[in-house]
Amino acid sequence: MLDGIEISLPNKTHPYDRNSYSYGIDHDQNGFDTRAEILINSSQTPVQFDGKNKTRVKSGKWFDLYTGVTFYDAKDIDIDHLVPLYEVHISGGYAWNADKKRAYANAIRNKGPLRITHRWTNRVPKRADDPSEYSPSYVPGSCQYLRDWVSIKRDWGLTMDPNEALAIKQQMAACTT
Repeated sequence: MLDGIEISLPNKTHPYDRNSYSYGIDHDQNGFDTRAEILINSSQTPVQFDGKNKTRVKSGKWFDLYTGVTFYDAKDIDIDHLVPLYEVHISGGYAWNADKKRAYANAIRNKGPLRITHRWTNRVPKRADDPSEYSPSYVPGSCQYLRDWVSIKRDWGLTMDPNEALAIKQQMAACTT
C-alpha cells in the first residue's frame, strides 16, 4: 500500500512560506483562477457566475467527500489541498523549485491534490493535519481520502513520517476496496 514512499521524519529545518507555492493562478489564461476552475469542473450542475464578475463562481452543486454534504453556494466552499501545502513542504516540497511548487498548488487535473470542502472543515478540524491527526467525518469518504493521500504522496515523490504511515495502515485496514 505504501510501496515507493520513503518513511522518514518530517524536515522542519527549512522555513515554510505558503506564498512560495503561488496558489490561485490562471494557468491557461482563460480568465479563471485555480479556485474557479475547480468549482466549474467539480460542480454536478452548470455553475452560475457573480453578476458583476463573470469569472467568479457564485453557485453550483458540489458534494463534499469529507462531510457527505452537498453545497450550492460557492461562498461555503474552500478549495483544499488534500495533502496540505505545509505537509508537502515538510515532506520534501521544501526542495522543489518554484515551478514544481506552483504546479502542485494549482494542479487541477483529475485525481490531483485539490478538492472542494466546506470552508469550516478545511479551516478547523483539518487544517494542515495528516491522517494521524485528521480523518473525514463522512465514513464513506474516509477510505477515498486515504487512497488519494497515498497516491498524491507517491505521485509527487513526498515522504511520510512514521506516525502518518502507521495511521494510514491502521485506518486502511477498515476499508474494503
